[in-house]
Amino acid sequence: MIATHKFRNVLWHLIFYADYSNRYIATLTRCSHPVVSTIRSKLAKLQLTWIAIKQMSNSELKSVFYPKLTIRKSSKVPPDYAEVLRQKELPRKKQKSLAIQYIEYRIQYGDRAYKQTIFYGLIRAFLKKNNATMTQFYRPGEVMFIDYLGSKAKYKKSGKVIFLPVFVACLGYSKKLFSLATKDMKSESWVQGIVKAFEYFGGVPEVIQFDNAKAMVTTAKLIALLNENARAVSEHYGNICDTSRVGTPKDNANAENTAKIVTTQIIAPMSQDITFFSEDEVNAYLFTEVERLNHQPFQKHDYSRQDLFEEKEKQALMLLPAKPFTPFIHAKSCHVPATYLVEHNEHRYSVPYTLIGEKVHIRITLEEIIVVSEDKEVARHSISDEKGGVSIEQTHMKPSHLAEQRKSMPIFMAWAKEIGQDAEHLIEKQYAKTSNPNSRVIGKRCTALQKLEAKVGSEIFLSACRYVLEREAEDLFSPTDIELVIRAKAYEYNDVPQDLLHANVRGSQYFEGDRHEH
Repeated sequence: MIATHKFRNVLWHLIFYADYSNRYIATLTRCSHPVVSTIRSKLAKLQLTWIAIKQMSNSELKSVFYPKLTIRKSSKVPPDYAEVLRQKELPRKKQKSLAIQYIEYRIQYGDRAYKQTIFYGLIRAFLKKNNATMTQFYRPGEVMFIDYLGSKAKYKKSGKVIFLPVFVACLGYSKKLFSLATKDMKSESWVQGIVKAFEYFGGVPEVIQFDNAKAMVTTAKLIALLNENARAVSEHYGNICDTSRVGTPKDNANAENTAKIVTTQIIAPMSQDITFFSEDEVNAYLFTEVERLNHQPFQKHDYSRQDLFEEKEKQALMLLPAKPFTPFIHAKSCHVPATYLVEHNEHRYSVPYTLIGEKVHIRITLEEIIVVSEDKEVARHSISDEKGGVSIEQTHMKPSHLAEQRKSMPIFMAWAKEIGQDAEHLIEKQYAKTSNPNSRVIGKRCTALQKLEAKVGSEIFLSACRYVLEREAEDLFSPTDIELVIRAKAYEYNDVPQDLLHANVRGSQYFEGDRHEH
């Protein structure tokens, strides 16, 4: 039987141009005149109209004109296509290979089994027919796909070649691209790429889609358990982090396609033709080339990724927060001790005293330590390199502890300054006995002086201070002695003549022993 399209062409000519000769119709339809003759005789017997023929499918037309033509049936047993489909639905690591399936098929059916080549061909044809793909359509601003390339960028430093993993991102609607070379593929580098992509696009999508990378996913499943960095970046920007199903790269097809484009059109040429000498140079080149690709029209279209982005997607993105997210280099959990101080690298940092005994999460960046309780930030400190030191926020302290901490030299000096210069000198004399400005012992003495001043008034208190300072009476600097001076009103009696208080006058002590004049 001739090809179906030729067969229909012959029938059309025979119905509408019945007076044409068989040879002429054969010439017009490019087939042999005996075939035309056979079809003419069959058509005359069947008395079919062109409308009836048009309504028939190819198989129906074939059965009407050639009813005796049958397909030769094979005695071989066909493959178990249902089992083939079941194997394809299993995770990749648990699937039986096609070779194993063929061996089991041969063992089961022996001589009735197809040979390997035919078996593989039947399986491929079946899978191709049943491999329907559902195209996903994304709304503007809905999703950003991210991934790392299989290839790496590189630069030279001190004669050594340094390789850099390359992060890529792609918006779901406009397909606008972004790329960044990072030092590694740890979670902080993934987050660094996400943050830089948001800044490049000028906004935040509703969803970040990525595969089940160990750097971002703690446990891979339908709703994956994300690690600390992934959850925190999602909270900071107010969007959702979603992962592909395990073993289904098609779920992240946009990222895979982006990786292919960036690899073939940027990474491969730059690795072969250009030498870089720093990470910044690599990223500057990547930025330029990505910009070129974004402004380059799509194949068979007169618009580009940038055109689609500017037209609909740019305004659909959520606004960037005022402060970009800083990725963590380390995270841990602990219970808050009675001191309400948590430790990192031999330095202790305060958290609110109300969290004593509670479990908190500690997130550590390059510059800060962030303490989170019940998904809410409760403390933030700058990282300190002081070993054995303490960083305390006064707002974290228990009121009684805060009152105790305020018994320090700066606090008492500020109080004394408001009273007078003699009071300042007296406080200085108190702290001259210690090197610790937060000395509890001296703090108690200064507190007693404050109470004394409040009791007698500033004028009397200053007079007493002046009395002991003028005489440099070290043994009268204690609060008890100052109070004694006030009770005795010693400051009202000037028992040291002011005109004798100079260096040229010798006192009685000069004449003690053998030093008197003869």
